[in-house]
Amino acid sequence: MPIFSYRVITDKGAVLESEANAEEMTALRHELEGKGYFVLKIQPSASGGQSAFSGAAVIGQNIPFGNILSNIWPGALVPSRRTIKARDLIIFNQELLALVKAGLPILQCLDILIERAGKGRFAGILSKAREEVRGGSHLSESLDRYPQVPRLYTAFLRVGESSGTMAEVIERYINYLKIVDGIRQKVINALIYPVLLLAVVAAVVLFLVTYAVPTFAEMYKDFAGQLPLPTVVLIGFTSFIKGNIFIIGFLVLCLALAFRIWSKTPSGRLTVWSLILKIPLLKDIISRYFVSQVSRTLALIIGGGIPLLSSLEIVRDSVTNPILASRIRNAATKVREGVSLATAFSEEKVMESLPNQMVHVGESTGSLEEMLKAIADLYDEEVSLNITRMTALIEPLLMLCMGVLVAAIVVSMYLPIFYLGGVAG
Repeated sequence: MPIFSYRVITDKGAVLESEANAEEMTALRHELEGKGYFVLKIQPSASGGQSAFSGAAVIGQNIPFGNILSNIWPGALVPSRRTIKARDLIIFNQELLALVKAGLPILQCLDILIERAGKGRFAGILSKAREEVRGGSHLSESLDRYPQVPRLYTAFLRVGESSGTMAEVIERYINYLKIVDGIRQKVINALIYPVLLLAVVAAVVLFLVTYAVPTFAEMYKDFAGQLPLPTVVLIGFTSFIKGNIFIIGFLVLCLALAFRIWSKTPSGRLTVWSLILKIPLLKDIISRYFVSQVSRTLALIIGGGIPLLSSLEIVRDSVTNPILASRIRNAATKVREGVSLATAFSEEKVMESLPNQMVHVGESTGSLEEMLKAIADLYDEEVSLNITRMTALIEPLLMLCMGVLVAAIVVSMYLPIFYLGGVAG
């Protein structure tokens, strides 16, 4: 009989993992739900018949295979962050919502949507998921096998499947995606102009260094007298760059590749984020952006009927900031021990004082979902305002730096001519 590994939430709120024998996944799901468990995931066991877990393991304890793999390759257990684009998810779910409201079964919905999706990574995932759904799996557990699909989405689908409210769940998720994607677009739009300025600066400097300066260097070969020091330094620098351009390019490429690989390891991600959160202009914006993300995501999940402890686990996995993810994990542990959410967030510094007070009020009055939405709306406005202020400060600063840099290069090139003019005068 096949062996399946599963992850469930018990009636006490604990998240457990174990394995069981069953004819098929659907039968095991019904058996677990009959025991009062909330099923998070069921999949064929990777152990080939040997138990991969020791009894029922509480999430957070180390699994032996994971320890072995992490020792061989520290970044191997980090989930892929190349998730499906928000716009693709919005379009897919809008079409899925229309088909579900029309009363079509999920399998037929997938047939139609895959045909419309054409080719691409998401279409490939949907095609594989369709085959699993045809074999008796739920759509949520089929999509949950792919790290490119946000876990938040599969958790919500699972709620819709178990409660029979698929249309309502999909509609709530679409609204959430639209808000989050709108905030992301605001950030991108605000940064376009500064990035263009940097590109212009780089292009101007590249032109001066690779074309203008060498031209002047040829002129000064027959210069009678010693060249001024700034001119000598500039000519020497450009000569070095031109003479070693391929070596420099290769080294830069290697360093960039090494940094990319290192930054994907747990220690690398932690170091990179620690440095990012110390940048004066960015740290407040990034911190408030994540407060907004955590609040809005948690509000969505709690409103969908998912238990708080499971909601915190999903929120933790959806956060790209490993420092904040660690704090949320610690906060979830304290909540499991009986501490209130507001107190746990405050002690672990997940949020600042004001949002923590709002969470406390929400817990006290039974309006936690509404308070979390209010926090998200408040911090969305603050993020937009801070980005506007930052770009207003950066733009003239970049213009000034560009002017000073170009002026320094031009003056260094013309210094010998000025010197000759002074001698002649």
